[in-house]
Amino acid sequence: MILFLLTIGCFGNLGLSAFNVDTGPGGPVDVDTDTDTDTDTDTDGDTDTDTDADGDTDADGDTGPPPGELIIDSITPNFGANDGGLEIVIEGGIFSSGTQVWFDGIGGDVRQWDLENVWVGVPTAPSTSWVEVEVQSDAGTDRVAKGFRYFDDASGQAGLLGSVEWVDYVGSYWNGAPTGFGWAGVLFLEPHDAHYWDFFGVGEEGCVNMAEGSLDLFTHEIQPTALTLTPNSGSSIGLPQNSMTGWYEVENLTSGQFTRNATYSLSAPNTGDYKGIEFEAVLATPGGSLAISKPAITGGSPPNISRSQNFTWTASGQDKIFIQMLLRNSAGTAYEQQVLCVANDDGSHNVGSGMWSSWPTNRQVDVLVGRVREHRATMPHDNTESRIVGVHWSFGAGFSN
Repeated sequence: MILFLLTIGCFGNLGLSAFNVDTGPGGPVDVDTDTDTDTDTDTDGDTDTDTDADGDTDADGDTGPPPGELIIDSITPNFGANDGGLEIVIEGGIFSSGTQVWFDGIGGDVRQWDLENVWVGVPTAPSTSWVEVEVQSDAGTDRVAKGFRYFDDASGQAGLLGSVEWVDYVGSYWNGAPTGFGWAGVLFLEPHDAHYWDFFGVGEEGCVNMAEGSLDLFTHEIQPTALTLTPNSGSSIGLPQNSMTGWYEVENLTSGQFTRNATYSLSAPNTGDYKGIEFEAVLATPGGSLAISKPAITGGSPPNISRSQNFTWTASGQDKIFIQMLLRNSAGTAYEQQVLCVANDDGSHNVGSGMWSSWPTNRQVDVLVGRVREHRATMPHDNTESRIVGVHWSFGAGFSN
């Protein structure tokens, strides 16, 4: 029998709602460098303010504020949890040693400053909303009415779910020379205590025929137009948003975009209402390869696959193991039945015979076993956790018996 090559896709996305974000205020600050040399000529000894009535003009032709005026250019990030403590950067100027910052009248912790930047610890807030940010220095006062967005502290829940997955073919029995493939998808969601494998509806361990999502989730208010995942080694992954589902996704990764045993940071264009979406180490991928002993899909010939198949492998210390068994039709051109399992990485898992409505013999069964690594990182906007998983699949096949 010939083993057919039929590329499978990702598990699919839920039909979740999406939000639009408006373009927020902000823009460059041009500090006037007026170098006129007129001086006050009165002799009464008091300190007068020059009204610059000499009619001179600035050589640079700028339209920025007069010298010495305080202007807020940007606040980054401009969102965070209402338990406070997040450090933000306010850009603009002119700042001084006496600079003070308030968030709806509550003082922030000014930690460092220079003429164009001030670093501030955000205070706690009694509620969640956009608040006014006011800055005062020796040069004056400026305010941004919609300056900072407080979110509820949602520690211990998920705020970012998704996966970055890569598939490598194993075994030397394939017709042709198949090449690996991968996909990625990420979702910003309202705080919810969930994991990526909960989409399959089997809990912490179990199997399901034709996996379907079972989570009641809502997308978060933060919805940039696109995201980028950048590994500490390898190529970045650009994730445009699917406006119908709210997911940020790409279907065709290159091998250079999936780096084993790497961590990935997440960023977004600095447009819209929310500035400074730069989250460190939101994802980590598994390293090495999974040593699978049953069924023997890594050998030189396709093994027999039973209706009640027992899987064994060398435990590798990952968070989960994903298993897919895909039974082809008699022509070998499409999948007739599909079973997905979530297992603990303890070295063995049995797929019960009750998972199948029927089990015709001598059919090709594609078998995928994936190592799943869930790397948790605290998200600064509301103290939720990123629970994106990195999955490395081994794709083999056999025949039903």
